[in-house]
Amino acid sequence: MPRPQTSRAVALSESTFQRLLLAYPRAHRDKFGEDMAQVFRDQCRDAWRESNNWGLAKLWLRVLPDVINTSLWERLSNLNPRKTIMSKLAELFRINSTASVVTFGTVFMVVFLITIILATAITFILPESYASTARIKVERAVFDTPPARGTNVVNVRTDYDPYFIQTEFEVIQSELVLSNVISRLNLNVEWGKKFFNGEILKTTETMEILKGRISLMPVRGTKLISITIYDDDKNEAARIANAVAESYRDYREALATGIREKSVDVLSEAYQQEEAEIQTARTQPDADKLAQLQDAHKLLLAKLEAAKLELRLPHVQLVSIVDTAEPGMYPVKPNKALNIVLGAIIGAVLGTIAGTVAVLGLTFLRRSPPKPAVLTTSKP
Repeated sequence: MPRPQTSRAVALSESTFQRLLLAYPRAHRDKFGEDMAQVFRDQCRDAWRESNNWGLAKLWLRVLPDVINTSLWERLSNLNPRKTIMSKLAELFRINSTASVVTFGTVFMVVFLITIILATAITFILPESYASTARIKVERAVFDTPPARGTNVVNVRTDYDPYFIQTEFEVIQSELVLSNVISRLNLNVEWGKKFFNGEILKTTETMEILKGRISLMPVRGTKLISITIYDDDKNEAARIANAVAESYRDYREALATGIREKSVDVLSEAYQQEEAEIQTARTQPDADKLAQLQDAHKLLLAKLEAAKLELRLPHVQLVSIVDTAEPGMYPVKPNKALNIVLGAIIGAVLGTIAGTVAVLGLTFLRRSPPKPAVLTTSKP
């Protein structure tokens, strides 16, 4: 009793062949269809018993060219004989069936095998590339959009900004972030040794190489961003991905801290100016103006103390590293299986075209009338 996998593979091949029989004229199907299907079923079972899936693949490589060639010949030969051009086409293709199948099959297999061998060779020659991904969570702050006038405190924003993620993608790939990555990992020297025979690279040159290896993707429905680095060294890919995430986090935190410190400086300067105004007002007899200045001075002092306190207190982390990058176990580029499958598909297409052209050429050669002999006479 065949295994379930055996039944599915053979049944799929049989059903596919039944559909291919529709390429033949109806009269041909009525006369030979059942016999052809039965022969194919027997061949399928024999091929499966011989070498499972590989046996079925070899069977299809023999059957498919024959079906294409013979179905085309049958369709042309069954056209209305009254149509002179069609009749000539039918006669054109009416050559020895065995010779046409052999010619088509030989050319098909040669082109198919050459294409798939080239695709496989190129796939294994291409350098391998590993991918490592770090994921970060990004919070929006007041400074991410133009704040209201007089806003000095850095807080997390909860309103929606459709351009925020795309803006941060550009920031991550900017000199502000990547220059720190290059400096931290000493990439000017390391990549100079690796790619340019020890010549130390300029930061701009290293940055261009680095940008070509970064892939940024938002995680749908979240505040997460995936930072993926591609490199032929899996450990280096992980180091760079983590360095980019850390450099971006440090940049955002430094930006937020700088704005808080700037707020304190601005408030301190305003406080000193008001103190000078109060000292001037005390020398004048206007008591109401002095009282107003003193009240405003107290409010400004309260703001200044609050800003200094906020600078010392823990605050919401604008960027947090959710997942650190780890070295990849297997290369992601090139996709060997996909490249070989595509090579097989392209090889089958090119083989079919080349086989058809070969059969046409053979037909013309066999149908061409022999050239008359040229008789020469010698002069007396």
